[in-house]
Amino acid sequence: MISNTRLTTSLSKPSNSTQEDYELALKKYQEAVELNPKNANAHHNKGTMHLRLKQYKEALQSFENAIDINHRHYNAHNNKGVTLKKMGHYEDALLEFEKAIEINPKLLAAVLNKAHLLEDSDKYEEAALAFDQASQLKPDDWNLVYKKGYYLYKRGQDEEALIAMDKAIAMNLNYTAAHSFRARILQNFKKYREALDECEICLLLNPEETESLLIKGDIFREMGKVQEALKTYDSIIKLEPKNSHAVCNRHFLRRDLKKQGVIPREEGDEPSCVVCYEEEITQFILPCSHFALCEGCAKTIMKDTAKCPICRGKIAALQTTYCD
Repeated sequence: MISNTRLTTSLSKPSNSTQEDYELALKKYQEAVELNPKNANAHHNKGTMHLRLKQYKEALQSFENAIDINHRHYNAHNNKGVTLKKMGHYEDALLEFEKAIEINPKLLAAVLNKAHLLEDSDKYEEAALAFDQASQLKPDDWNLVYKKGYYLYKRGQDEEALIAMDKAIAMNLNYTAAHSFRARILQNFKKYREALDECEICLLLNPEETESLLIKGDIFREMGKVQEALKTYDSIIKLEPKNSHAVCNRHFLRRDLKKQGVIPREEGDEPSCVVCYEEEITQFILPCSHFALCEGCAKTIMKDTAKCPICRGKIAALQTTYCD
């Protein structure tokens, strides 16, 4: 699973702050509002305390009060968007982030909040553009460059994604996630030797980095190096016994070897559903191709989130496939 690190974009909570601190601050801001009801900043600051206390309706009202007084209060628009997102109103939240950016195009918090909302909505093209905008505002942040590359990849722009990963790695040579993703892209290009070298860099940085091991196992499988692939999947399963990708690929390789008579048939080798851990896996998830669900859990997930439990990608369709 590709690392998908989330940046804190607004209202960072000081490590030593308590609920009592926020309640006291809220009281002070309320007093400021009462002294000067036309003070937009007082309304905004009051809203931030409501937001930190998870009092979303009150926060929304305070931010709206600030905007009524000063319609160009970009921080109020931004934090109104944060509040709306917390309340599940994604489209309205997006409009507020865009208003904040329109007023102040250099407001990094609003650009990142917009990018993360688009990310959560599986709008890959727009997310890539938003992370690109954020990386221009903060050009020394390799994580933003990585995120841009990640969503270029999700859009099918592998060459552009590879350029972004190269840039992220140049900014931070020890950036394991970028090395790992670069390996996956190189695998797609069938540049197996380069991809394996990239995996080895990842494993030198972190010997238990399972994503790089998965890529390494998949490459060996594509190259027809069955024993190397099995050995790699075995090492993953030792680290993560319920890793669906490794368990299933190992099963398929062993099944093929059994059919060929290379290894003897044995029981207890079938993979189980990654949700219930009981029923046999029968469902291939498309387009991500994870083989992870039994029929019952697949139906439940499709009614609920419709997202793959392995990579969290949107499920477009399910394909029934039996192991035996």
